Amino acid sequence: MAKGKRKTKKQLTIKETQSEKRIDDIEKAAADYKEARDERMALTKDEVKTKAALLASMQAHKLTKYRCEDIDCEVELKVKEMDVKVKKIELDVDEGDEEAAAAE
Repeated sequence: MAKGKRKTKKQLTIKETQSEKRIDDIEKAAADYKEARDERMALTKDEVKTKAALLASMQAHKLTKYRCEDIDCEVELKVKEMDVKVKKIELDVDEGDEEAAAAE
């Protein structure tokens, strides 16, 4: 299946199966939700693939923890669970000042 948005045709309305009055804002909200849900589900598939690649890379380098300072995150390999957790880290302002002073 090709990546990208998949357009689906709107279903024809059969009067007997619909309520007497269509509520346009509910119809639009439901359609928006369905589209967002479908996008999230597609992203979940991509996340699973990239997480597996991260796990394999951590194993190949025999690392259990890795700090990615460029993107402010820390990667921890959970060996018993064979899982990878990525956490956002907060950089201390003082820590950055010390590194700048050491560089001078």
